Amino acid sequence: MATGPLVPKITAALVNERLASDESLLPGVPLLAEAISTDRRFFQRRTYKVKLQHGPFEWTHVIGHHEFITLQELVADVKAEKTDISDDLKLTEDEMNPSNFKENLPKFLNAIFNDPDLSGHPTILDILDISPLSFVEVYGRKLKEGVVQQNVEFKQHGSWWGNILSYIGGLFFSSGDWHRRWLVLKESCVAVISEDSKAITEVLLFDNTTQVLTGTRATGEANGLQIISDLQDRELFYRCQSSEDLRIWSDAIENAMEGPGKVWVENKRFQSFAPERKHCSATWFVDGETYLSAVADALESARDQIFITDWAITPKLFLKRPITGDLTWRVDQILKRKAESGVRVYVLIYNAFEKAVDLDSDYAEQVFMALHPNIKVIRHPDIDDHIAEGILFWSHHEKMVVIDQTLAFFGGIDIYFGRWDTNDHLLTDIGKRTIDSEGQPIKPNDVETDSGVVYQNYVGKDYGNTFIKGAPDPDKPFEDVVDRNVHPRMPWHDIAMCVYGQPARDIARHFIQQHNYYFRNEKRSSNTDMKLMPRKEFHEDEIAETAYLVKPDAATQKARCQALRSLGDWSGGLSQTESSVLNAYLYAIDKAEHFIYIENQFFISSLPDQGVKNTVVDHVRAKIAAAHQNKKAFRVIICIPLLPEFEGVLGEDSGANLEIILYWELASLFRNGGLIDKLVNVDKVPQEEVWNYVSINGLRNHGELSGKLVTELIYIHSKLLIVDDKITIMGSANLNERSLLGDRDSEIALILEDKEMVDTTFDGQAIQVGKFSHTLRKHIFKEHLGLLKTADGDKIVDDPVIESFYKDVWVSTAKKNADLFEKVFGSKCVPTNSAKTFEELREFRKQDGLALTDTEEATKLVAEIKGHLVEFPSHFLEDQEMRQSSFPLQPGFYQ
Repeated sequence: MATGPLVPKITAALVNERLASDESLLPGVPLLAEAISTDRRFFQRRTYKVKLQHGPFEWTHVIGHHEFITLQELVADVKAEKTDISDDLKLTEDEMNPSNFKENLPKFLNAIFNDPDLSGHPTILDILDISPLSFVEVYGRKLKEGVVQQNVEFKQHGSWWGNILSYIGGLFFSSGDWHRRWLVLKESCVAVISEDSKAITEVLLFDNTTQVLTGTRATGEANGLQIISDLQDRELFYRCQSSEDLRIWSDAIENAMEGPGKVWVENKRFQSFAPERKHCSATWFVDGETYLSAVADALESARDQIFITDWAITPKLFLKRPITGDLTWRVDQILKRKAESGVRVYVLIYNAFEKAVDLDSDYAEQVFMALHPNIKVIRHPDIDDHIAEGILFWSHHEKMVVIDQTLAFFGGIDIYFGRWDTNDHLLTDIGKRTIDSEGQPIKPNDVETDSGVVYQNYVGKDYGNTFIKGAPDPDKPFEDVVDRNVHPRMPWHDIAMCVYGQPARDIARHFIQQHNYYFRNEKRSSNTDMKLMPRKEFHEDEIAETAYLVKPDAATQKARCQALRSLGDWSGGLSQTESSVLNAYLYAIDKAEHFIYIENQFFISSLPDQGVKNTVVDHVRAKIAAAHQNKKAFRVIICIPLLPEFEGVLGEDSGANLEIILYWELASLFRNGGLIDKLVNVDKVPQEEVWNYVSINGLRNHGELSGKLVTELIYIHSKLLIVDDKITIMGSANLNERSLLGDRDSEIALILEDKEMVDTTFDGQAIQVGKFSHTLRKHIFKEHLGLLKTADGDKIVDDPVIESFYKDVWVSTAKKNADLFEKVFGSKCVPTNSAKTFEELREFRKQDGLALTDTEEATKLVAEIKGHLVEFPSHFLEDQEMRQSSFPLQPGFYQ
């Protein structure tokens, strides 16, 4: 068969326009036919199987005798006033007989398909089962599609005999109106086009519960076709045009699920929605500066679709710094440019219950929607549903940006106030301000010509310190809330990553499933245009096709990856809660032989008597206990925030939230039933030996502000697990009940198992570790220890297990730094082992450090601080009875 000319590919972004205009064929590309075979069944007219080609698309189709009659009638009607009709547009019965059809049918069909008066005619497209979705290359091959009937009033029964009775009743009584719909089968889903609204109104993604039911006994309709997903609690029911059409549909869907869609219908490791992927390309980011800059570059390169989900998002955040007065790299301006260029932008925003946390998602929605019609926003859940469904304080906690369903950024970093930060985690930002309170440049001409000027990195609420004041009125982002001449900012340490190719498609599929679920339940459905569809499986030939994407340099291109998530009924419409992040955590910890590194915003685990079900700590404990019994070197290093991020004063009424979260973390780590307690009292590890295995730490920094030494903790917001420098789990999921159980906060994460190995030593013994995990862990350690800019930093942190590093560098530095900070800054260093009760904490707050009493000595001691690492004070508030909750209506809110 001859091939047509190459044409630009139709993108997903153009589907809306093609549906609206009923445009189905590729412009300027011939539609060609080749006869394959003919068949005639008993008492039926002859049918003809043909192979069709349209550009790169090839498929087979069966055309009935009656459809050839229809085509001939169409020719006669369209050419009625023309006398010079080509002989190729005519077909006799004799020419259709088995001995002649292979030559005559293609001639007839090709003449019709490519005749200027007939090409693209709706009748021809109907006969060939062609729609605006047929030749959208990003959605994959053309499979079965065509007309079906839908009746929203048709009621099915739960038994076969009930369905038969329903069918019989339908023969005598009307069961409502049946409406024409266009059903489309793709590699891993089915989609429905409404010819009334000219939009994709349904998309059902294949999963491991998808099944197809047919016929009267199963569906209550003789030609009934039912596609079910128990997991998604979805049922699509249609009536096919004939029993033969029903058979073709059933076979086509089953073949798709056994073929290209098989990876989605099989059971998967960790009970995840996504399969394992090999030869993956991935990049890690430490802190917001490099991450948000890479996100900005990738957004700018988008040509088709942009998906964004954040727990919190501010539209007017600058993704690149310093802020010189140029608005180019502000989020709203980037998305506006892309929307104007034809890219479709979809934003899912957590619609927070303002009594719990004021994120002002309404403001973000208004700003984005006003930019361009190509930007669509859904906020979820609806406020009424918060109360009706008992989900008052659960959240959508994902942080992800997906470009053209091929490049995905995700991790702990929201596009929100305070998240942009450098590895230095500076406390101050006294520079030239170039943006006014309305977000407009201040004297842009002067700004452009200034030289040697230090510009601000943080404008308005982006310069923040939650312990002093939260960020009220997010709709006024450029108004200061903290006086930067008096108070240091609270730095933000975080981890994120980027994946390319199929893992990015898997993460996009999660977004699509959520988007479509919210779309069905969205009370403001006018904010969206149609359901989204997943792209085809990623193949190597797409590497060249997607070379336009601006991708960060990969840390590895050979990893095994698998997308993970926490998702449930309220957050994703699932009948079975998915907690694959937790399952993967337990798997990775159980695989540990030498070393576990945990860096997380929260640490709440393994307190079953107090309702904390996740068993992460129990699995960590088991590894330590086994190492102690076997007299083997084994290290567990944990980094968490020194205090939870809540406004208020700990020990006072204003600090209730601080107190409650801190209770659960201290209980999980140190108190009765916690990690250290059980190691000593259950596993019988001597108290003095426990710290040979476990190091628990926080981060703190110091600086100079208005001529005075200042300090503030560095807020750890990461969600990271590294095991043996071979396995990394990273995403949005905290180490607590909210993130890990699946039926509370929704999360996205990924487990990466290195296959690109490098040589190193663990406990002085030669070993191979993974390139991605090893380089990420070393960068983090060098940052925490102040070794990023030293020549021997790599060598120092290379072996995390050997005693000369673990005790003499890591533990020693953490303890020394903590002591130095407390000497210099005194009462500013909370938490502290000097306060075992709130009363002692109040007394400690009265103590001035050397920064106030002896600035010369303080300056000397500050110079001895190495990096940001400090020991977490294990005796803090150990004698204090603490509050465990203040929200009786939502059990587990703080867990």
